[in-house]
Amino acid sequence: MMAKLPVLYQKRTESRRLNRGHMAVPALKVSGGGLTGMQSRFLGAGGQWRHATADCRCTPAGVQLSEPSLYKGLSARLIKTFGMAELEARKLKYATTGTEALLMGMLTEGTSKAARFLRSKGITLFAVKQETVKLLGKGDMYYNPPEHPPITEPGKKALEAAHSYHKSLSGSNGEVTTEHMLLGLLDQKAATAAQVLKILGIDDAAYEELKQLAGQPTAVA
Repeated sequence: MMAKLPVLYQKRTESRRLNRGHMAVPALKVSGGGLTGMQSRFLGAGGQWRHATADCRCTPAGVQLSEPSLYKGLSARLIKTFGMAELEARKLKYATTGTEALLMGMLTEGTSKAARFLRSKGITLFAVKQETVKLLGKGDMYYNPPEHPPITEPGKKALEAAHSYHKSLSGSNGEVTTEHMLLGLLDQKAATAAQVLKILGIDDAAYEELKQLAGQPTAVA
């Protein structure tokens, strides 16, 4: 007969089980060619996208996205950016992945054209985190964020805008890149990422420079 588990261990185990159950996101099937590397890390079991929308950082919403096509045609570096954004959201104890986390994920990934553009303007991960905490604060230190914090509504709108920039600047060629995503983040002027970038010196001239960069064909995105 197995020994009875300590009460504290039982409570922790139950809490984790409930947390995982609460964060279950309905399936978003992805059709098409196979995915590798960070692409498969960003997918759940059976090739299902781990995405949801949320209106605040209080509780994860776990709502199914109605536009799974938004997550097709993304460059490998942009997909990795989403993965890094989840990690940054967890570090700050946020329940969701907002535009500020997507911006941090871009800088954490570090090798894309968008990341290099940001660094050329003197924008670092530390500076973005510092300004984000000033605007939003940190989550409760005892809060255990979900493994895959769902993307907020402004984050989803930024991705929609990234697709629009891809069509207008690159036509039907290539993939949606980190530069398109950065432009999309700047479009969400009321969201945290755009406010942080404005504080850190990204003005209209930098925006136009980024648009030119996004329109240039390149193997690194």
